[in-house]
Amino acid sequence: MEIVTVSPLEERPLGLLSPSRLNTILKCPLSGLYNHDGNSAYFPVGNSHFASLGNVIHDVFKSANRGNINSDESFSQIWYSAEEKQIKGGLKNIVPNYGKIKYSIRKQLVKPRINGLKSYAKGYYGIPEKMIEDKEHGVKGQPDLVAFRYNVPYEIKDYKTGEVFDPVTLEPDREEQNRSFEEIKEGFKNQLHLYAFLVNRKYGSYPQFLTIVTAAGEEIRTGCEQGKVDFLMNMIKSCKDRIQNEIAADLANPSLSNCRFCPFKPGCKWRYSSDSDAFVDIEGVVSNVQFPPYGNFTIHLQNGEHLFHKLPFEGGPEKLKEIIQKKVFVSNVRYEVLEKKLYTTSKYTKIYVKNNY
Repeated sequence: MEIVTVSPLEERPLGLLSPSRLNTILKCPLSGLYNHDGNSAYFPVGNSHFASLGNVIHDVFKSANRGNINSDESFSQIWYSAEEKQIKGGLKNIVPNYGKIKYSIRKQLVKPRINGLKSYAKGYYGIPEKMIEDKEHGVKGQPDLVAFRYNVPYEIKDYKTGEVFDPVTLEPDREEQNRSFEEIKEGFKNQLHLYAFLVNRKYGSYPQFLTIVTAAGEEIRTGCEQGKVDFLMNMIKSCKDRIQNEIAADLANPSLSNCRFCPFKPGCKWRYSSDSDAFVDIEGVVSNVQFPPYGNFTIHLQNGEHLFHKLPFEGGPEKLKEIIQKKVFVSNVRYEVLEKKLYTTSKYTKIYVKNNY
């Protein structure tokens, strides 16, 4: 669980649209006005071990992009340094499939360089791509890996260390190895199609394949269809036109699904107020924090609501004491005893300390 301090949201014109924010903005164009560095405190930090591994992978790809990886030794050194930045002692013993993921990355980065950028098949090689910007269409992106065959884009690979499949579309009895690209989360599919657009703009050719590589090393591949890319780009153009020409109230699209994980929810006056059994949000001034001798704690609000967290807080008691007498917004908590205003945290709970509200 994170505690972050945020100030009132600032609206600014939408800059170059990146894949990581794409789906949020398509669902609710209002978030496009909030999507800038001035509101960076709202953006999810991601403190899970999978998120840390994702940061390691992207740091390693950046180093490879600069030409710093050309042997097993240089790969291991840069990988270790990237891990140490995330967590002392590394991630080896706490991330499932760690060895498989690391081996897959090493194979794709090191082997092509050792063998003169040739591996897997004749004329096929992979390059960690640099940031591609298309100011004409207002988009940018940096694929993890672009594979070429005879100097023509062949495949885009994107590495994901968290859950990639949409629980709504995933068939519960389907064997893991038979999962299809259509079952991947919509946001990830849009990311890959935006990458395909950018690669075509840079190299003059669309890749044949788009591939998600999961945390287990599983590769989920689909053919790249220009019609789907064109459809996405038309959606982006329409959305950007709305953001430029409409007022905030008309851009807002509050709903249960759009607002639950929106990073800007705590500061948005149009947010959806949920009374769902799955989650609610609570807000108020912290009157006290209690620390029983079992490592857990309870946050008490002046309005009579109470929030119980069953595990020790990683930041320690002193960090929690700092929020006493502060106004907070707590997202994605669960009802425990409604009539007594008792709530418990979930794995998605985050505490926002509201500064200058």
